[in-house]
Amino acid sequence: MTLLLEHFDTLLTTPADVEHLNRAILTLAVQGKLVAQDPNDEPASDLLKRLQKVTNRKVQPINSADEPYKLPKGWIWAKTGELYEIIGGGTPSTKAPEYWDGYIPWITSADILGPKEIRIRKTITEAALKQSTTNLVPAESIVVVTRVGLGKVGLTSVPLCFSQDSHALIANSAFIYPDYALYCLLVAAQSFRENSRGTTIFGITRSQLENVPFALPPYEEQIRIIQKIELMFTQTSALAEKLASAESELAGLNRSALAHLLSSDSPEAFNQQWDFIAAHFESLFTRPEHIAPLRQSILELAVRGKLTRREAGDESARELLKRIREEKEESGKKEVLAPVKESEKPFALPDGWECIRLAEIADIGTGVAKGKKYNPDEKVISLPYLRVANVQRGYLALEEMKEIEIREDEYERYALQNGDLLLTEGGDADKLGRSAIWHGEVENCIHQNHIFRARPYSELKSEWLMLYTNSPLGRNYFLGASKQTTNLASINKTQLSNCPVPIPPLAEQARIVARVEQLLGLCEALESRLRAAQEERSRLVVSVLNNVQVLPPIT
Repeated sequence: MTLLLEHFDTLLTTPADVEHLNRAILTLAVQGKLVAQDPNDEPASDLLKRLQKVTNRKVQPINSADEPYKLPKGWIWAKTGELYEIIGGGTPSTKAPEYWDGYIPWITSADILGPKEIRIRKTITEAALKQSTTNLVPAESIVVVTRVGLGKVGLTSVPLCFSQDSHALIANSAFIYPDYALYCLLVAAQSFRENSRGTTIFGITRSQLENVPFALPPYEEQIRIIQKIELMFTQTSALAEKLASAESELAGLNRSALAHLLSSDSPEAFNQQWDFIAAHFESLFTRPEHIAPLRQSILELAVRGKLTRREAGDESARELLKRIREEKEESGKKEVLAPVKESEKPFALPDGWECIRLAEIADIGTGVAKGKKYNPDEKVISLPYLRVANVQRGYLALEEMKEIEIREDEYERYALQNGDLLLTEGGDADKLGRSAIWHGEVENCIHQNHIFRARPYSELKSEWLMLYTNSPLGRNYFLGASKQTTNLASINKTQLSNCPVPIPPLAEQARIVARVEQLLGLCEALESRLRAAQEERSRLVVSVLNNVQVLPPIT
């Protein structure tokens, strides 16, 4: 831990990292590891005896077998309920106007914004205090949220009342320094909040709060601990501000670099901007999540024809579309969709390009529905099938495959073929129109009905269709055409069929795909390096913090 404390300004790189460090500092503080012990200090055992005389409360140190961890010499374990008078709260009736807008502050758990930040939004009257279950506690009381907002702790600066979601702890500040008690209880509260995650526990009882172990140091050491905490928090706060400022500045630089990249109107202009970004990769993109916007910028420029030029020998896209129509006619597919209007075209097309609806250039099929029941006399086979989770943006995730039953005579209808483009029907925004190419990875594989299959005609490249549908322009079409409800969006076969797709000359498609693969490969390599560096730094920080003991679960 000493390593982290001495070098936190270089090991920690985000404001979230600083928050983790602050919590570690508090945990070390209540373990007696933040400042040195002074043998001349009055031991905490004597402090407890004096407290007992003043409060007339019986204070019994915790048995050594029940101690959460070993404390330094001069410290002692006690139960929170033995050190504090614990008082519950309540809410005056909101139907009684005579209870509200008085002069007595009243708070809920939502008003505790930080350990030393309590906002006063409501006030109550003397009548409310006398005729409801709320209670008035003095300044320097500690309010611990034990229900809604579990884990919050706040030190009062004025006398106030509070709701039933909290309990207040009142102590004599001559024996327990208020700020030390605040942080000690904050560590405990954070511990039982984390221990309640993933369970049905939504709070702790008064009895449980009374039995929370309290690590009590000598009074003089309590003061030294708070002085050290305040000094370190001043440093970590400055670091957090520095990191936030650096993040903001870096975000601005990223936006500027990507804006210049997107403004490229020719391959030469793109290359110039790309060279600048490549030369400053390490400073512009410092975390893995910075790479996604760069990928999207590359895809948008690619599908606009900004990364390559048409060469003199290229035949126009019109010739390719002519062959596609002939192929369709020979196969008996004569359905013709309405031509793409100028207003529907996603951008001004380069020379030699065409824009046509997806169903004109690819055969679109739906998948098998789950839960279908078959008669006993029907021949049924069980086959691997693709789910939405298997079709990611630009790749297939096939680590977990499931099987589904279909009639034997349905296989040809649902069977996937090499080069099929798979597109997801929807769900949340990221799943809408997500596409990847099938390369025959799993034998006899089919797909479910939440995935569409687009099988390109003639020589049309699936890779081009995947680039376009995954690009910002393709995604914009799906969002605009989709049926949307709260946080969900989906497209049907008709909407997918009508998607306007820009088509470059066939040879140019190949050049664009090759260029994108090269650029995205560089992005992938950079992202891998950033992820490895991030994981290594996280391992170092976690390994240090794992040595910091915390309180056991509240029982």
